[in-house]
Amino acid sequence: MAFNRILRAYIGRFELGNENLLNESSENQSESFCIENLDMEFDITRSINYWENGATLVIWNASPRTINSILNGGTSIIIQAGYKDETVGNIFVGQIGLIRNERFRGDIKTVITCVSSRGAYYQLTKLSCDCRFSKGWSIRKCLQHLCDYAGIALRAGDSADLETKLDENFAASDSYISVVQKFSKDVLYGLIHKQLSLDNNEMIIYGIGKSGHYDRIELEILDLNYESGLLSTSVIRDERDNKINAANNPFYIFDGIPGMDVQKELGFKPEKLPEKEADITKRIKFKALLSPKFAPNIFVDIDSRKGDEYDEFVSVKGRFLVTSAQFTGSNFGSDFTVSCEALEVKDD
Repeated sequence: MAFNRILRAYIGRFELGNENLLNESSENQSESFCIENLDMEFDITRSINYWENGATLVIWNASPRTINSILNGGTSIIIQAGYKDETVGNIFVGQIGLIRNERFRGDIKTVITCVSSRGAYYQLTKLSCDCRFSKGWSIRKCLQHLCDYAGIALRAGDSADLETKLDENFAASDSYISVVQKFSKDVLYGLIHKQLSLDNNEMIIYGIGKSGHYDRIELEILDLNYESGLLSTSVIRDERDNKINAANNPFYIFDGIPGMDVQKELGFKPEKLPEKEADITKRIKFKALLSPKFAPNIFVDIDSRKGDEYDEFVSVKGRFLVTSAQFTGSNFGSDFTVSCEALEVKDD
């Protein structure tokens, strides 16, 4: 697996979209460049908590020309990774926040620190778009093209309907939101009777629910075990935030403060509250070979059992919702991996 790794970074100015990443003949080609034949390593965090999102990309022994291009032309960045013959896709889209160049033991080290803030810098409402899709393209290919254009994530599930081919050419040139709305109305609804919702970070595909309305989100569900890339799992029991002992005391925060007589100050004796039960939702951490399919809010069906007496204590089986994903690796070292935290999805 280590010899089949693909890692590349697109760096440039993407105010007009990322069309130049997909079309070598684009007039905006000079606005970006691709780095993929150098030694690089990455550490990326994507979380349901926006303030935790960020990336660090280290490039070793880049040429003076490449370093100059990064320093003077790099405002936005897209990092793609994966394994050849498998999924290779975006694992980070954002802006460059800090660039540091230094000599390190005879090598030249370029460190790029990035922030994930597409909406803060280049809102989709300000993005212009010109796209042309040919007859025979799959709907999924078109959707991914639109997402790559703006640097947002595609949440389209695994529906076979998305492999439906366009029965005619599609062309649109307008604001990005208008182009997406036109594609949704003319193609997505027209061919497979689905719609989409768009925000600054995700394109979410909706299906028709039992009510007849577009109220069913197409969810990505990944199967993960030791044969499909799972490396390790651990079960977390963390009740540090559960105020179990103080749950029946509304004024526990004043306990231990000299001279603080809360009941006297408030003029009444607070009613004793019922005992609070601990939150026993299972939390886990797992590590797997990297795939761009891992992302916050993705469902994962995990089975880490090995059939021995330790399964009860160190193995997990069930469906979990990913709350954070950390991508790490280098194209000159060990395997690309992703480490995730996830919450158990309980049956209602």
